[in-house]
Amino acid sequence: MTTDLRSILPVILEAFQHGSRVRMSASGGSMAPFILDGDVVELEAVDGMTVRLGQILLVRHSDDCFVLHRLVRIRPGEYSFRGDALTRCDPPVRRSHLLARVVGVRRQRRARDLPRWFWQFGGLVWTRCSPLAPDVFRVLIRARRLVLKACRAFTGPATAA
Repeated sequence: MTTDLRSILPVILEAFQHGSRVRMSASGGSMAPFILDGDVVELEAVDGMTVRLGQILLVRHSDDCFVLHRLVRIRPGEYSFRGDALTRCDPPVRRSHLLARVVGVRRQRRARDLPRWFWQFGGLVWTRCSPLAPDVFRVLIRARRLVLKACRAFTGPATAA
């Protein structure tokens, strides 16, 4: 999910300095299924905070390129990220390029609190399944559709009482 934050970055960084969280709309499909195009993400500064594998972070790759991707590898002095729907990692970055972590996602009026154990566990599992994760996701979506179709066929059409 790439976005051009140059014009609003000073405002975001100032909000982080005051301990505030920032909400913004995500664009792109690289983080599907966890973050979809149009989802609203809530960000929290990572200054002085420990980052962990599986977390989704706002990362500055260059002066005009910012991405929300999952942390998949930590090596001394460098961090590697990858979008959940991608099979290749982004180029590694230094700690100073890590701006914020995603702490919540709002999709169609439903909020998800990402620090909860379920989403942390899901992120770690997703990270470890790579590079099969996108293929596994497609299979799971197809299976879900088949189950829903079977449930509708089993219950039959709704009738007026």
